[in-house]
Amino acid sequence: MATNYQRGAAFERQVKKELEAMGLLVVRSAGSKGPVDLIAVNEAGGVLLIQCKVSSKANERKLKATKRELKKLADKYNASAWLALKYPGESGFDFDWLQQPREG
Repeated sequence: MATNYQRGAAFERQVKKELEAMGLLVVRSAGSKGPVDLIAVNEAGGVLLIQCKVSSKANERKLKATKRELKKLADKYNASAWLALKYPGESGFDFDWLQQPREG
């Protein structure tokens, strides 16, 4: 049986592969317990900060805190903030676009 860490790492790799297929350069912060699991850069130089979460639907309070922290960090570095969210037992996942970079 896979541990929470193994499930989370596998999900991060799944999201990384999906973003690379979309043409982004993606770096995974393996083993991090920080607010960002993946950092992606598009061809125009835009930076995306991505947190990957495998979460139950009952864990909304923790997700709200994660979103706040990620948006704050994205604002500091003028990056986009994305949450990749997967619910246990489901094969697919969703992107929640939390914030876009500031203009200018």
